[in-house]
Amino acid sequence: MFGMTNNHVSGACNHAMPGLSILAPGPVDATQDACDPFPIGRHSRLLPINDGIPENINIDQNCDVSLFSFSALDRVSSHQGSAYDTPGVVGQPVPGTRVKKVGRTTGLTSGTLVAQAASAIPVAYNVNEYGVKKIVWFDTEPRRLVVSADVV
Repeated sequence: MFGMTNNHVSGACNHAMPGLSILAPGPVDATQDACDPFPIGRHSRLLPINDGIPENINIDQNCDVSLFSFSALDRVSSHQGSAYDTPGVVGQPVPGTRVKKVGRTTGLTSGTLVAQAASAIPVAYNVNEYGVKKIVWFDTEPRRLVVSADVV
């Protein structure tokens, strides 16, 4: 079984070697008050996030996704604080759609989609643990993530 998360979370912004142990809680969350980190799986593969301006790179290839294989299913849950982060319904995002997300830093947040971007969107990535600081542009065209049969 595989888990899917962000490249900037378990893929170390393109720097994670296949087989790298994925720990929970993550290094940023491993404080004196947290439980000791324990392995939940190993990094498998990722879709790269490439920095550069849209005029110089193919931004429709940017997709902040990473896969990891589970090694401790009994220690993994969709429960994040007081909420679950596994969606009950998946659909096409359109203006007016109510959305929620659970983030490590922000917790549970919700909102309403008000518009669809008409041009590329810049996202700043700052991952101090890996010395990564860059701007990545993402295309706004909706597309489907296709995972080959040998992955799942």
